Amino acid sequence: MEEQNVRFRDILKIYLSKHFDFKEIWESFAHVETLAAPPIQKKKFRFLWVLEIIPVICLIGFFIGIFWDFSNNDFLYILKYPIPLHNLVKTLCVSGLIGYGTNWLAIKMLFKPQKKRPIWGQGLIPAQKDRIADKLAYAIHHHVLNEEHIKTMIHESQILSKLSAVIVNGIENLLQDEEFLKATKIKFEQSLTKYFEKEENRKKFIEQLDKKLKELFKKGFTGLVFKTYTRLQSHQYQAVLQNTIHEIPDTVVNLIMSRPEELEELIQTLKTEIPKAEEWVYLTLIEIVENLNLQDLFKKQLRQFEEGKLEEMIWGATNEQLRYIRDLGGILGLIGGFLIWQPLFATISLTSLILLLALLDYVLGLQSYDNTHQNI
Repeated sequence: MEEQNVRFRDILKIYLSKHFDFKEIWESFAHVETLAAPPIQKKKFRFLWVLEIIPVICLIGFFIGIFWDFSNNDFLYILKYPIPLHNLVKTLCVSGLIGYGTNWLAIKMLFKPQKKRPIWGQGLIPAQKDRIADKLAYAIHHHVLNEEHIKTMIHESQILSKLSAVIVNGIENLLQDEEFLKATKIKFEQSLTKYFEKEENRKKFIEQLDKKLKELFKKGFTGLVFKTYTRLQSHQYQAVLQNTIHEIPDTVVNLIMSRPEELEELIQTLKTEIPKAEEWVYLTLIEIVENLNLQDLFKKQLRQFEEGKLEEMIWGATNEQLRYIRDLGGILGLIGGFLIWQPLFATISLTSLILLLALLDYVLGLQSYDNTHQNI
């Protein structure tokens, strides 16, 4: 009873997975040299938190400067040189807030507003979404994936020859698998038996068989004998037709399974025709690829991105860098305020600091270069 409930699809699923091994083909693609995705560096800028508190300090200093600041009588002495501190707090804090605010506004203006507004307009990226999509599509098509790349990959991977080998070997092993042939025979016989259990199917088959017999024995002496027999022995004739139906499942199945030489001939024919089939499939694939307009396809897909999705993609990839630029505006603002407060002293100090940092960067760069070559 359990065997009767097994579908032929289930039988094929079991034995196809047994004889058709495509795993090796997919594994060969897995070994293709590809560039690994860059690791996510959550703390690339280790001192970002220091930059983030500068705007807060500037804001607090600004409110303090409203009520209190250094007077004209306050001086800072460096090497006995007096430096006036008048309005120092307010100047530095306001400049820091302006530097932070301009960078913050510039970054926001990249993405906001997403939809065009009557007064505020539209963010740079949403407004230029189609142009960005076109440029990205062009770059992807010409430098990453195009029709020539696909044709080269199909040719170099030899996927068609590998697939054909798997298919031919699979069919050969499948047709020589006694368990599969036995299971197929049982299922085929059950299906025919079940089909002829229905009265309307038996009636239709008998009508067709009777019609074919009458056409076959229509003329001559045999036709006369047949007509005489069907008239005089009509009940016996109908019984013969009914018995024929009962014998059909076993007869058909045995006929199919008793012709191993034809199965072997089928296998040999497949092996002979496989090269032609490979060439046809290859030419068909090439024709399909050549008629594909990948650049338009990329362009269409990229243009369908919603403004919010595009912002999410760009922000997700550059979040920390954009925050770094935003918060660095506060430092630049403080430097600007420093120059406004004491131009000469600030210029000398900043020039010395920049030269020192440049020298330090050069030394660290040489050390990193030496360590890299030593590891190699």
